[in-house]
Amino acid sequence: MIDFCYYANICCLIQLFFFPANPTGIKVVFIFANGPLAWAITSWRNSLVFHDIDKTISVYIHFFPMLLTFCSRWMVKSAPNLADEKLTVYDFSMAILLYTFWQLSYCLITEILKKPILDADPNLKTSLRWLSSDSKNGMNKLAKRICTKLHIMELNEEFDSDSLKTKTIFIVSQLLVTVLNMVPVPAIYAHYWVNLVFVLLMFSYTVWNGGNFYIEIFSRRYWKEMEDKERLTKVELDFSNE
Repeated sequence: MIDFCYYANICCLIQLFFFPANPTGIKVVFIFANGPLAWAITSWRNSLVFHDIDKTISVYIHFFPMLLTFCSRWMVKSAPNLADEKLTVYDFSMAILLYTFWQLSYCLITEILKKPILDADPNLKTSLRWLSSDSKNGMNKLAKRICTKLHIMELNEEFDSDSLKTKTIFIVSQLLVTVLNMVPVPAIYAHYWVNLVFVLLMFSYTVWNGGNFYIEIFSRRYWKEMEDKERLTKVELDFSNE
């Protein structure tokens, strides 16, 4: 629970309960929710699968800040009047500053404070371990392709979550991706319909992934049942022939 998604959710709660009328706080939370947090839905391939608590929680922590900031931006009359305001360089600077604070804290925890625990149990999943081991992930593929072209990595070299090289690559990559994810946010913040469509698209993506998950699971079960029936029929035929 030290990954950026949890940190961004905590920022949302702090802003909501302690600084509800602070314009900078509202904007920074909006940038987090509709920038890196929103696009993490696609990076982590979030799926709305109700019987799987882990998948449901993952959808919740990535999607609901978007829904919260959408309602705060367009539907809460008691909120500060920000209708005519735009996101400024200062707002993005504060967002990147808070992101940098999280990244430094993350490194402190994983590389110093909790390093013995993480080293003792390779099954403990951090975002670095997951991204570096998931070869199908878009960020993994892009980082490997760029590093190979820049001769930072060999052609067939794989990421190793314990190596300094891999850690440096993913820290830099995650910062760049986070900044790029913030690029569309001004348009999302400025226009109601853009914000609404963006929220609906991200939610639809989780529903689509959830539907594919159920179809895959049910098709596997159906195929297994057919194989079991075929095997049973074959045994019965062999027995009758004897």
